[in-house]
Amino acid sequence: MKVQWEKLAWIALAIVLTTVGCSPSVTQAPPTPVPPTQPPPPAATTALAFPTGVFAKASVAWEFKADGTYYWKESKSGTDASGAYTVTADQIVIKDDLFGCQDVVATYVWAYDGEVLSITPTDDKCRDRENMFRGKWRKKP
Repeated sequence: MKVQWEKLAWIALAIVLTTVGCSPSVTQAPPTPVPPTQPPPPAATTALAFPTGVFAKASVAWEFKADGTYYWKESKSGTDASGAYTVTADQIVIKDDLFGCQDVVATYVWAYDGEVLSITPTDDKCRDRENMFRGKWRKKP
């Protein structure tokens, strides 16, 4: 009988060890996230600010100054004008002393790629100024 008890003891031990090995494991907390080493990229690219300096197209040159004034000159005829401008987002509003447009305020949309300033009229009742101002202006060094 002793052999049977030893067999039963070994069988019982095998069942216990098997049961322990198959029992559900202890639940562990999820790992703590590691913060990134670099900040995330910006949500949108930053638009370029309205440029100052001299821009030319054909025989006309515009100089936009940081104080909100400008001066332009057409070299063939010697015609020139000065005025003031304000910029809000992609709109530029101008008022000058050209072509009888002294009391006519004009609104344009602008875009600048770092070299070329593009001007598109949205509201200018002075057609001579509109025809001269619209287009692509290249920055002069």
